[in-house]
Amino acid sequence: MTGVGTQEGSWPLNFKRMTWQAKIPKPAPPTVFDGDWAGVENEGGGLKIHLIFHIHNTEDGPMALLDCPEEKFKGALASKVSYDQASRQISITIFQATFEGKMTADGKALETSMTEPGYHFLIHFDRLAPKKTEPN
Repeated sequence: MTGVGTQEGSWPLNFKRMTWQAKIPKPAPPTVFDGDWAGVENEGGGLKIHLIFHIHNTEDGPMALLDCPEEKFKGALASKVSYDQASRQISITIFQATFEGKMTADGKALETSMTEPGYHFLIHFDRLAPKKTEPN
């Protein structure tokens, strides 16, 4: 497909169909952070944004996906996930936001600080119960 872009000037556009296949990393032994975590970002005016992290370890390192029902997205892939299992510290970067925090001693929650340009929120995430799978 070809055309001309005209926003603030004009320039030629050429789009070519490509094929792309996502690499699906193989699972690795779980870390203490593996699982689903739900938290609420309390914004001004009583607005609440629900966040759900899905964290799992892979052969390529830890991976995190984020769901946000109010923003109508599911499975947004974090660009960076790092952790220290001994100190129970974790850092997740997704979009322009970074969540940094620590797991509680009982392993049931993450106390995080979320920063993005112009904003800073403290967000408590609770570990969700594992999903039950039906036997075949």
